[in-house]
Amino acid sequence: MEDALLTAQQIMAHFGISKATFYRQKRNDPHFPMEIALSTRTIHYKESDVLKWIESKTGM
Repeated sequence: MEDALLTAQQIMAHFGISKATFYRQKRNDPHFPMEIALSTRTIHYKESDVLKWIESKTGM
């Protein structure tokens, strides 16, 4: 089964975080999910990586 690819906007909407918070976490957290560049202006993240990152932050 393939992993879904999420945009920053989808992640922000799903977890209810602001754009500033998203980009602050991206800049400061060394465990933040790796980007997948589909083009020079299109960045996505693997859903499984995002979920693992969130679990590590919440201790679930």
